[in-house]
Amino acid sequence: MNRKFCNPIKFFISTTVLTLTTIGINSAYAALIGNPIKLSEGTGSYPVDPYLAYNSIDQEYIAVWTQLRSSQLGLVSQRFSTTGSLIEGNVNLSRRYLGSQFQPVIAYNSTDNQYLVSFQVQGDPIFPYNNSVGQLLTADSKFIGDNFLISSAGQEISLLYNPEVNQYFQTARASDDFDPSTGFGNKILGQRIKSDGTLINSNIPLDTSGDSAPNGQVALDSVNNQYLATWREQGSSPNYTVQGRFINADGGLISEQLEIVPPPDFKSGMTPLSPIRTIFNPISKQFLVIYKNFEDQQIRGRFLDKSGTTIGSEIIVSSNLSFDFLSVAFNEKLQTYLLAWKNESGLIGQFIGTSGNLISDPFTIASEGNQIYDFSIVPNNDSAEFVIAWQTQGSQKGQAGIFAQRINTSSSSIPEPSTILGISIILAALPGLKKKYAMRNKKALAKV
Repeated sequence: MNRKFCNPIKFFISTTVLTLTTIGINSAYAALIGNPIKLSEGTGSYPVDPYLAYNSIDQEYIAVWTQLRSSQLGLVSQRFSTTGSLIEGNVNLSRRYLGSQFQPVIAYNSTDNQYLVSFQVQGDPIFPYNNSVGQLLTADSKFIGDNFLISSAGQEISLLYNPEVNQYFQTARASDDFDPSTGFGNKILGQRIKSDGTLINSNIPLDTSGDSAPNGQVALDSVNNQYLATWREQGSSPNYTVQGRFINADGGLISEQLEIVPPPDFKSGMTPLSPIRTIFNPISKQFLVIYKNFEDQQIRGRFLDKSGTTIGSEIIVSSNLSFDFLSVAFNEKLQTYLLAWKNESGLIGQFIGTSGNLISDPFTIASEGNQIYDFSIVPNNDSAEFVIAWQTQGSQKGQAGIFAQRINTSSSSIPEPSTILGISIILAALPGLKKKYAMRNKKALAKV
């Protein structure tokens, strides 16, 4: 396209899309699609801890969360379409109320079109305290079999599905094996799970020294069929580092425990690096590890290759993280990361390029400020969008509950042909644009 003609086209495309489409542009790059979707029914029952998955076969989303039911914490799910419409109503996923079930995570199995929900239990007469328990679900939220024990580790659960071997893999923190000789009691354990809910061998100890807390996140390297698990080391010297370990899909440990982020510079007191989020980009074939530095409230990140070697320098995303909530996802179709965090003004998003470059400015996803808590992001690589779900504790009617928001980028929000025609008419009427330029770029414009 002619360079002299390119800038006016870009300008008028963006301004015309603002006028003629229903997508609300929230910054120069981010687009919030429609209004927030309320997933939880009613205004009571204190819903918390939402977590999302995307069903690529039925092309719909599911959210799971914790809710107070019959004086105990139980689990609830809600499916919704890619257009934001609720599919049926809330589904109670709790089979017993003799103990609390909370902090669920969910992974979608694209081979069998099913889900695995993993959650922490306390006070259950069947399952031990602070263990993780699983429940398989059909695509329409029906139970497959009964609850089953996954691991003695049930805190900060991270769960994924590996289609290459048709298995789930989970990491979590266990805190029930206190060693009086060291004073340490937290361990990071991994567990492989068949698609029918059968455990594959026993827990895999991932950390080898010190006191590991909290757990970070496990990510699947879909190119080399291996996992990277991350966590914070807080009990050895030097402490408060981001640690990781590579695991084969067959459960074998590829590497020793490795230091991803060295100890921070201590200015006053402790400076933990937490929370920690890990994601894999199959296009660049690298991991991105995101974490918070408590000392300066910065969100930082590092790229790693398949062996754990850092790529480039540390990324500084933001210095305005005032709460301990982070979530990140990568959309293959957009070739973009979406990072979300919470500060005093609300739920904030930031797009990041594959090289670590910050794309445009941070943007506001929801503005309830201190009323927003846990949130989860899932990418939809079919329709090139992200969905984020969060918990709001608003005091006004209709504000409290679990909400979701569809998000994409304004550069990918291409208008329909009728809108393109409107752009062409506007361009044709612009003074200073000669007819020969319009004719020369007619074919290029039609492809926009």
